[in-house]
Amino acid sequence: MSQIDKYVYFNGRTNIEYDKKDVLHFLVPDPDNSFTGKSIISGFNFTQEIDFLQNLYQRNFYKNDAAVGMLLESEKTLTDSVFERLKNEFRDQYEGSENAGKTIILEGGIKAKPYQAFPKDVEILPSRKMIRDEILAMFRVPKIILGVAEEVNRATAREAMKIFNDYVIKPFAKICIESKFNIFLKENYPGEDLLMVMEYEFEIDRELQLDALEVYSKYGIATIDEMREIEGFSSK
Repeated sequence: MSQIDKYVYFNGRTNIEYDKKDVLHFLVPDPDNSFTGKSIISGFNFTQEIDFLQNLYQRNFYKNDAAVGMLLESEKTLTDSVFERLKNEFRDQYEGSENAGKTIILEGGIKAKPYQAFPKDVEILPSRKMIRDEILAMFRVPKIILGVAEEVNRATAREAMKIFNDYVIKPFAKICIESKFNIFLKENYPGEDLLMVMEYEFEIDRELQLDALEVYSKYGIATIDEMREIEGFSSK
């Protein structure tokens, strides 16, 4: 017996209710709750937050004239009004990449000292790669799908794609889609003997297949008629 009474969708203004029989709920199983499921992204720790902060750091770095800031020194104590005026002048005249290279004019004995930190100081590039690899590992997606071909040749790339198909796509499709859809067919079309089976075959490596046929012919492993049948031709 299902514990689900209905589904509620919020369209931005109002809630729209759907009967539980009208919805196929595809979900990744959760060991602790078979009704709500468990999203893959819930397994992240602070990876998303770190990635967001690093992007924000780089954005602000370049937006602020590719510099973290500048030190202004004064032997005198600045009044609140002078401090606010200086701050507003710097924001209006010198902040942003479009104001890069402008000459700074100071008054009242104020001295400027450059202070610049670079993104490399926090090793952003290695960290971004680590975050990328962590996300790919969590979703079990091979790098080659994103076009990342580091230390990958054709053979290893193809094997990675096959493993992805066999151990990620197939299990997810069978557990989360195929099984749910067949339950729907059984409950809504009793006696119809309907069954949905998804196609999981991986694309055949034609070059490898031709090499195998050449070996079959060379060493008499298969007859001409058998090889014609493999190729989809009728035997003589």
